Amino acid sequence: MKQHPIMIVTEAAAGGVQTHLQLIIPQLIKKYGKGKVLLVISPKRVDPTFSRQIRNLKDADCEVIFLPMRRSPNLHDFKVFHELKTIIRNFKPRIIHSHAAKAGFLCRWLARSPKYKNISFVHTPHSFFFQGFKGFKQTLGIQFERYLAPLAHFFFISQSEKMLIDQYEFEPQSIQLGLNALPPENANQYQDKHEAYKKLRLNPDHFHIFMMSRFTTKKNHDFVFKIISQLPDKLKIQTRILLFGDGSLKAKLQKQAATLGIEDQLKWIGFKENSWKFLSICDLFLQHSSYEGLSYSQLEAIQYGCPLLVSDGPGNQLDQTLPNVHITPLLQEKLFMEKLSQLIEAGKQQRTPYINPTAFTLQIESLLALYESIEKNQG
Repeated sequence: MKQHPIMIVTEAAAGGVQTHLQLIIPQLIKKYGKGKVLLVISPKRVDPTFSRQIRNLKDADCEVIFLPMRRSPNLHDFKVFHELKTIIRNFKPRIIHSHAAKAGFLCRWLARSPKYKNISFVHTPHSFFFQGFKGFKQTLGIQFERYLAPLAHFFFISQSEKMLIDQYEFEPQSIQLGLNALPPENANQYQDKHEAYKKLRLNPDHFHIFMMSRFTTKKNHDFVFKIISQLPDKLKIQTRILLFGDGSLKAKLQKQAATLGIEDQLKWIGFKENSWKFLSICDLFLQHSSYEGLSYSQLEAIQYGCPLLVSDGPGNQLDQTLPNVHITPLLQEKLFMEKLSQLIEAGKQQRTPYINPTAFTLQIESLLALYESIEKNQG
């Protein structure tokens, strides 16, 4: 079996993690050569475009192995450990880079073994798992991460991850920061406005608010729905909230919307491939998350010049000098209502696109610099 210098492992086959991997893996192949990058990925928690994305990676000569993993700790993890050991033995990676919580636990747990002393482990959290916990459960999660952190190098895609390392005094082997970014060529691929209105069956006279995220607890759709229901009638009538995505809370949120009487204000778009192309008709991008890594949907909205209204939760600390960026305290009803009402009353705003032509290149260079440093120390 030929050696694959880089082995990437993740359970998260959807959302921002998958977008990140789709962007960086082709760049790693350019560096290390065709057939030299191995992706070990779970096929259990996927978006509808998963098959096409995997096909694209295979066409770029990325080797792919499907390894079913479950998001939460369970007895099946023992089988996953065994399968990972077999994959490592067969493919002989020099660097194993885990992405998101589950893979980070599995790979760093393996790193404890002297058997893998010649392999370097890298971890990218994409937000830490304990951020979704409270009380004793969060304290336990922090202690567990404190134990795992020294077993790997960390590659962070957001400042918020770095802040948590400092806050909780985790001690990884090293830290490298490479902020999430978009290739500048994306800026020229947005849907024509008239076509977008037609495809989504929208009235161009309405004020369209985009929420582009999965229906999960941390996204706080329920909080937003409550505020929408309290808007003055004149604002409510002209506003439509476009809900892109899917998730386990969808049925519960639909029931809440019916109870609040805001069904006419909501349009459930569902999962849409390359949904960012519809940002051409977005009058306000809204994301009120409790925490994030560094949201690609936010970056897409910024790139197109949409007004943004986001919470001040970790990962949402956007540069407020950027045009049309508005930040409100997390779950503060009065302040959120005031700012949302103000933005709706202001109506459709002129866009100010923000394209950073070097940001994506800098992220790749930062990741490669970490790998090269590791390989140099390996000898």
